[in-house]
Amino acid sequence: MKISEMTMDQATDAIVRMSKPVSNIMKDSEIESILKDFMASKGKVTNLNIFASLLPRVVAIALETHREDLYEVIGALEQKPAAKIGKTNFLSVIKILRESVDSDLLDFLKSFGEQGMMNEGE
Repeated sequence: MKISEMTMDQATDAIVRMSKPVSNIMKDSEIESILKDFMASKGKVTNLNIFASLLPRVVAIALETHREDLYEVIGALEQKPAAKIGKTNFLSVIKILRESVDSDLLDFLKSFGEQGMMNEGE
């Protein structure tokens, strides 16, 4: 479900649930490097299509090193326990992700990366 389609209670629960795993993923040194390189070469990430082109690289790293965190994020969007996500049919999860990703969610995820980069400069 898209964040923008959730009720305030649903969105709040999902955001709270996603905060820690998204932070864990975004603090990964490989993912930080990908995002820093992109931002240095392209400026600020403002175009949904450009940011989406980074998604396969970031998701591959997340699946390899942050699988539980990624399942928690997907579970939060689907309002299901993370443990059920790992048992869900792969194509169903792809459909969930396609339907869930919108500019509001990407803005939320992007804010974690920007916050991490700002804290690094302190």
